[in-house]
Amino acid sequence: MWWLALWAALLLVLGSAGCSVDDCPKESHCNGDVLERCESGSYGSYANDRWCGPGLCKGSDGDVFCALDEQPDERCRGSSSYVCDQAVLVRCYKGYATATYDCAVGESPQGPRVLTPGTSGACIVVAGSAECVAEAEPDPNCSTGPSYGSRCSGNARIDCIGDYVTQRTPCAPALCRQGQRAAVCALPEDPDVDCKADELASSFCVRNSVIQCSGAFRVSEKQCSADERCGFYPSVGSTCLTFR
Repeated sequence: MWWLALWAALLLVLGSAGCSVDDCPKESHCNGDVLERCESGSYGSYANDRWCGPGLCKGSDGDVFCALDEQPDERCRGSSSYVCDQAVLVRCYKGYATATYDCAVGESPQGPRVLTPGTSGACIVVAGSAECVAEAEPDPNCSTGPSYGSRCSGNARIDCIGDYVTQRTPCAPALCRQGQRAAVCALPEDPDVDCKADELASSFCVRNSVIQCSGAFRVSEKQCSADERCGFYPSVGSTCLTFR
């Protein structure tokens, strides 16, 4: 029957996409310049090999990695995390550099930092941890609260690490307001009694519109279409639901 043939073909594809645990190396190891390790996926375990480069596969069986250079990196002496080399963030492991990010142009392990127009990014150290930030100069508004969080700076929402901005979001035409848990770009400048002040995100319906809140403030309003109705859905809260 056709469905048996289809099932057999699917099994063949799945079998070729992965291998059994027995086919994978029991411990990650260097095979010459190749780092060999076993990973788990939707279809079982499979071997995942990575070519490091001549002399760059380092470590002992079970704890191996690709380095950027054959020799240990002086910048990584005494560190197995991240360190700053001027505007460059260096990821270290066992004395070797394993990756670098140019913070000045917005590179970062967390993904590209959106630099504030007219500024350069920077590498900074906060509480012993090196980070890429979006602005090289500290913002005094960042020092008014915990080391990590969001504040208002003029009419912009800023996310902070220590005294530095990791992201600046202009609020206009909305207004930046400081909520209990985070700064928000609020539509009306005053808190809304229907928003849940102690929750980072909530929503409710007004006639046939969905009102989104962040803390005690409204942050967006969406009018549902003619064939939709604003209603409550357990996994997402109030939203536009289609009725047919």
